[in-house]
Amino acid sequence: MIALVVEDEKTLEVIYRFILERAGFKVLFAMDGQQAIDILETTTPDLIFLDMLLPHVHGREVLRYIRKTDRLSGMRVVITSSIQNYERDVEREEFLLKPVYAPVIARIAEETRGQAANRH
Repeated sequence: MIALVVEDEKTLEVIYRFILERAGFKVLFAMDGQQAIDILETTTPDLIFLDMLLPHVHGREVLRYIRKTDRLSGMRVVITSSIQNYERDVEREEFLLKPVYAPVIARIAEETRGQAANRH
């Protein structure tokens, strides 16, 4: 299982990595939207945590790329932002208002693992 965390706050990498690795995920980390798209060109994660306010390429553009790419279009994307207005902008995505708490990340990771196990 692979998780991609797209987040420009370097301090959050440690938290995401610890929780997601503990849940059995290989964790990839992108510090900006362009890095995320570069990773997604060659990798199909099972789970993405996507911040909206990113340098270089906005989170909306990353989400658009995911949804228009067939092999990525069905993956679980959890939008994170400190601005609640983005909740209206994301149609079928889950939305977490920052700060995102460790137990919530762990719950999402476990749900995703369970859904993947049920598909196989």
